[in-house]
Amino acid sequence: MSPSYEFLSAPAWLITGLHVLTLALHFAAMGLLFGGLGTLLLARAEGKWESPALRGMLRALPTAMAATVTLGVAPLLFLQLVYHRQVYSAAIVSAWWWLGILVAAVVAYFALYRVALAPRPATGLLAVALVALAYVSFAYSGIFALAEAPATIAATYAAHSGGTAFNPDVSAWLPRWLHMLAGAFTLGAFWLAVFTRRDERLSAFARRALVVSFAAAAVLGLVYLGTLGPVMVPLLGGGALVWIPLALALTGLAVWLVFRGRLVLAGALLFVSLLAMVVNRHQLRALRLDGVVDAAAMPFHPQWSVLALFVVCFVLALAAVFWMVRKAAGEGVATG
Repeated sequence: MSPSYEFLSAPAWLITGLHVLTLALHFAAMGLLFGGLGTLLLARAEGKWESPALRGMLRALPTAMAATVTLGVAPLLFLQLVYHRQVYSAAIVSAWWWLGILVAAVVAYFALYRVALAPRPATGLLAVALVALAYVSFAYSGIFALAEAPATIAATYAAHSGGTAFNPDVSAWLPRWLHMLAGAFTLGAFWLAVFTRRDERLSAFARRALVVSFAAAAVLGLVYLGTLGPVMVPLLGGGALVWIPLALALTGLAVWLVFRGRLVLAGALLFVSLLAMVVNRHQLRALRLDGVVDAAAMPFHPQWSVLALFVVCFVLALAAVFWMVRKAAGEGVATG
């Protein structure tokens, strides 16, 4: 008899908690990488590329890329522990789009390293990196939204089995993607405020960008909520009426604190707000796959040694990422 791999190696509540935490960390790093890069390109200040603060942020982007990729592996693995059938199926239907993520990541890596090591920034290369990263977020949004719709997976595969199909339900992924982009720009504006805190011109732009991005993220979030259809009511009844206002309130307070120069506390509140939104996102996935996947009903065969090894490596990785980002931010300030 063939062995069965349909089991959980840790309690469902622990897998969910680790997924939420690691995904929030991934989004925080993505905010510095994608949102920071986009906000930086949009910054309007004469001679901005001569600013040592911006040069420090440019040098930090390859590190942010490494952190984003590294921190993105863990939530994907935790997701696949429970929703492996849905995630794999969606990836197979959109196989070529999925493989394109690897190409886009390599292009973005090359462009960011080239700019970080060059004596003068090349806006063309930075734009190429931004487009490549936008493709990654676009592909992920479509594929993971598809993973929450088993019927759409089956119908799409029946019509296009060559791996070239993309999620045909635009209403399921477009509002989600736009909301994610606005959230990334909100985090990016915050990171720009951190790096340019001693450059008043750029810092003022970062604060304005933070307000605009937060407003856009709030509006697009409400639009996304309105597209959820039948699952919106159970989602709101399941805690979203607490999580969504909490996230908005904490982000609004964080924006105010940035204007007051309280960047550390603002960053902490932004991360808690991010956690609240990720919890809400997890609940939405569970509702959409209700009756298809039930983590509580899956067999539980603990593998505590593997989990302990993950925790040790994860803590070490977080310490390394924190040190690298802090060093990059410190260098930007020291030369500013």
